Amino acid sequence: MTSWSIQLQQLGFSKEEGKDGSERYVFSPGVSATSLWTQILVNSIDSCWQVTYSRSESQVGFWQTYLIVTNIEVNVHSSSIKLLQEITSEIDKKPGFLRRFL
Repeated sequence: MTSWSIQLQQLGFSKEEGKDGSERYVFSPGVSATSLWTQILVNSIDSCWQVTYSRSESQVGFWQTYLIVTNIEVNVHSSSIKLLQEITSEIDKKPGFLRRFL
């Protein structure tokens, strides 16, 4: 294991392996009321890392409640230090009333 993968696991990420042998790290910090991002994915691509942030919210329909992705951000990093700094700052962000409209 590399040092960045160990640090991701210390932050609470779980390692998943794809059918093609690739590995990705998944973090689900909680519900949309307590965390800005409801899922963070990190994929290793050659010597870079792709980080996908997604936010899901519940919306009520006529017969049932739907979980809809309302925001997706994708960033690519070539430095593991910047990768970990960004992930740490994004995990700490909390949802707010004004953040929804900015």
